[in-house]
Amino acid sequence: MLESYADLPKMDSTTDSTHTGFTGGRSHVKAAELRENLVKLFSTQDDHLQGLKNSQQASTDMLLDHVKELNTSQQETTKLVRALTQEIAELKSTRKRTADEVSGNCMEEDTKCLAEEIQRVKKRNLRIRKALDEKEKEYGPVRASLHEALGEIEQLRSTDRTFSVVDDGAIVSQWKELKFLIRNLAQQRFNRPIKSPLPSPQHEEEFSMVSAVYPAIVMRRQCISSFFQAFIWYFLAFHVLDSPSRVWGNPLGDVISESDAWTDSKDKQYHALRAHVCKVLHETSEIDKNRTRSLTRSLHARVHEFDFVRQGPSLEPILTKIITKASELAATFAQAKAEYIAYGPHHGSNVMFSDEWMETTGDKLTDRPEIDLLVTPALVKFGDSDGENYNEPTVLDKADVF
Repeated sequence: MLESYADLPKMDSTTDSTHTGFTGGRSHVKAAELRENLVKLFSTQDDHLQGLKNSQQASTDMLLDHVKELNTSQQETTKLVRALTQEIAELKSTRKRTADEVSGNCMEEDTKCLAEEIQRVKKRNLRIRKALDEKEKEYGPVRASLHEALGEIEQLRSTDRTFSVVDDGAIVSQWKELKFLIRNLAQQRFNRPIKSPLPSPQHEEEFSMVSAVYPAIVMRRQCISSFFQAFIWYFLAFHVLDSPSRVWGNPLGDVISESDAWTDSKDKQYHALRAHVCKVLHETSEIDKNRTRSLTRSLHARVHEFDFVRQGPSLEPILTKIITKASELAATFAQAKAEYIAYGPHHGSNVMFSDEWMETTGDKLTDRPEIDLLVTPALVKFGDSDGENYNEPTVLDKADVF
């Protein structure tokens, strides 16, 4: 802390001496010496004052120089501001003249020029309109043809979206799986000869449609399982494979299935008809289970009386599996641009042997020229992957006959 005035050390007051405050005691200075020293002291003080004055003058000179420089800079800035102000004024004047011209201060001459320009534009537009009308008449038929072509292209695109890319190998694989299921069932459950008469006239009628010489077949143990293979294939051909849309979704294929003029139609018409059936299949997410159950009951009613394994498991589960597999195969048939069919059941046994689409699995039982039994149908492909040439068949798997 700062010390107070009362606490400071005090000097002794004498008339002829002064206290120096140094160690070594008190020293006395004479008055003459003191006066002489004072003269020196004041001389030194004058020198210091003169130095301060000189320094102050130098600082003042420097400040004056800075002020001069500032004045010069201010004058230059003022000139620049005046020049900018003049340019702004000229720009404003130019803009005003332009606005006056636009607003109509020079209306008389400009109005005349504008009217002439408008007339020229109107005449030009009239010529262009007449030329467009003439071109419109010329391009009318072209536009109609273009719309027709676009419609055909869209139809083709729609067809491409409808049909699937079906490989012959995949079709044959499904076909052979179905053949195995049917053959295995017939060999396990229908291998005992059947004695006449048959249980009902309906059985006689249906058996005769499978083979005209069925009595000679069903009475032989080595032939009975082959006959029931043929019977099941005959049922599937008419109720499933020929009408996939009735099984796979809604019953919309009845009219199509009953048409006998399919293969006699032109390729384009036939292709459109098959595309409609395929569309039904694509819009359906699964097989119609009610239809499957109905067909299973119907087939079971026709064959269960000839099942010799009376105490074995029910026939219905395996019959349901067979009908479901046939429905999937039929759906695959319909989703291809080419036509795949189970060929032969429609002819029954009233057909001559042809090595083009048949192969024998056993000896004939009769002397007649026709085959005795078509055990399994042939898998035949009509047309190609482009949906054309439906009159050109390709045999993918031959029919088994004897």
